[in-house]
Amino acid sequence: MPPGPQYAQMILNSHGAHNAHDPWLPIIKQMRLHFATFDGGNPVDWLNKLEQYFALYQIPEDRQVTVAVMHLMGEAADMWHLFKDDYPKNWMEFADLMMRQFGSYNRVD
Repeated sequence: MPPGPQYAQMILNSHGAHNAHDPWLPIIKQMRLHFATFDGGNPVDWLNKLEQYFALYQIPEDRQVTVAVMHLMGEAADMWHLFKDDYPKNWMEFADLMMRQFGSYNRVD
């Protein structure tokens, strides 16, 4: 019997996705994990989940920004349209941009 979503979450939480000898890994890769959108709230959890997703599905570095941008909504999508032609060129720049624009140290609630 294939593992349920709890097993996939356990793998993500334990970073077991990096273990190429895990017999469940092919099954997990076929599972459709919920990929949360980001609308401009605090980006820390969203960025961390993205990095786990990239590791699990072995998303190449040159595709990571594209995958992330597909899940931007609202204020975050609007911000992306302002910066997309000049910045960012890689995942680290994208994550830095999200933190500078939406990180808790920039928020005044």
